[in-house]
Amino acid sequence: MKGRPVGDVTAAVAGADPTPAVDPERFQGDTDPYPGHWLESPAPWPFVEAADPVVLAVATAGLALLPDVWARAVRGHDVERRPETEVAAELGVTVAQLRDLLNRGRAEVRERLSRALGDAEDPR
Repeated sequence: MKGRPVGDVTAAVAGADPTPAVDPERFQGDTDPYPGHWLESPAPWPFVEAADPVVLAVATAGLALLPDVWARAVRGHDVERRPETEVAAELGVTVAQLRDLLNRGRAEVRERLSRALGDAEDPR
């Protein structure tokens, strides 16, 4: 579907759960001491090599499960290393909207990596 325009972020995320990129329950509420800060800091990730076959397999599988436009945004900018302006134009969105798509797509892939690597030991 290369080049299919997406009119706005609402259309871009159509068919996907329109929730924030990170579950709001993970952050302090308005009545907590530090509203908007993490309730509990995320656990540090173990040391991994980006070229590790497990990391590549999980990231590839994560990309395949994303809504099409999220995957196209992440693939175009983060994998193919194309400029934001070029990827945004291809998707028919603004650069600000592309950043939203990137944040959502990256968050999903990051969550899958976190689950997959959660039990791994740090070899350092």
